[in-house]
Amino acid sequence: MALLFPLGSKSFHYLNESNIVQYSDENAEVMSSEEYPEFIKDPFRFMVEKVLPRKYSELAKDSPAKDLALAKGAMQFGMYGAKKGAAEANLITQYGIPMLFDGLAIMPLDWIADFFRGIKGAFMDMRRRPEELLEAAQALTPLVIRFGMGQMFSTPPKANPKIILLPLHLPTMLKTADFDKFYWPMFKTIIEAFVANGVIPMPFYEGDWSRYYDHLQDLPAKKTLGWFEHGDPKELKQKLGNTMCILGLFPLTLLQYGTKEECITKAKELLDDLAPGGGYIFSTDKELLSAADGKAENIIAVNKFVMEYGIYK
Repeated sequence: MALLFPLGSKSFHYLNESNIVQYSDENAEVMSSEEYPEFIKDPFRFMVEKVLPRKYSELAKDSPAKDLALAKGAMQFGMYGAKKGAAEANLITQYGIPMLFDGLAIMPLDWIADFFRGIKGAFMDMRRRPEELLEAAQALTPLVIRFGMGQMFSTPPKANPKIILLPLHLPTMLKTADFDKFYWPMFKTIIEAFVANGVIPMPFYEGDWSRYYDHLQDLPAKKTLGWFEHGDPKELKQKLGNTMCILGLFPLTLLQYGTKEECITKAKELLDDLAPGGGYIFSTDKELLSAADGKAENIIAVNKFVMEYGIYK
C-alpha cells in the first residue's frame, strides 16, 4: 500500500482500522469492453499506456509530477523489500523456517477481472463478448508465464526448487462450462510451462474445488503443490493424492475461536487422513494475515502437536 497510494491507486483500501488490505471491485474497472481488440493485439503495451495511468492517477499527470510519484513509489517499494528480506532471512537463519514460495502470478481470467474489467464486468463479458474475453485470456497467458519466470530467476539459486504461488479467485464462481472454456486451458498451459522450467507451481484453490477434481488429475503428476481452502480430506487424498502434494484445510477460524483441545483434535484428523503415504504438508486453510487471526496458545499447541505427531517415518 505504501507503494500504491503515492501512485494514486484506489483499487485497494485498508479494512477498518486494521492493516488488512481489501480489494475494491468498484474501482477495478479501468478498461471498457470496447477496448478488447486493442488489448488483445498487444496486452503489455495496453497495460503500460492505458491501464496504468487509469489505475494510478498520479501516472496520468504530466512530468515532473508523475516522475516524482513514481520515485516515491519506488522508494517505498525498496524500503518494503529490504524489511521483508531481513525478516525472511531472520526466520530462516534463527528459527529454521523456510519461505514457502518465491513469487506470485495471477491467472489470465483473474487478472482481467481483478485489474482491468472488474469481476462484474468480466462476468458480463462472458455473456456479451465471450470470444473477445477468451482471446484476451489467451493473449495474457504468455505474459503470466513471463512475469512468473522473471520472479523465479531474478533471485539467487537455492538448494530447493523455486515455488510460485498462484491464487485462484474466480473458478468456484463459474459454471463448469465457463470454467472449461475461459479458465482451464490457460491454467493448464501455465502450470505445464512452470513445471517444464523446473518451477513448482502452488495454486491456492480458493473455495470448494470438488467439482473440478477430475480436471486437476490431468496436471503433471507429483510436480505441483495444491493449497486447498475447503474439501473433504479423505476425498482429496483419494482423488488427488497421486497427483499433487496437498496443503491446507486446517480451519483458521478454529485457531481464532476454538479451544486447544479442539484444535489438536482437528489437526490429528487431518494428519490421519492426509499424511499416510506422504504427499501432505500441514497448513491452515488460508493465510494468517494479522495477530488476531489465531490465539497464541492455539498456534503453539498445534505446532507442538504436529511436530511430534506428524512425522514421516
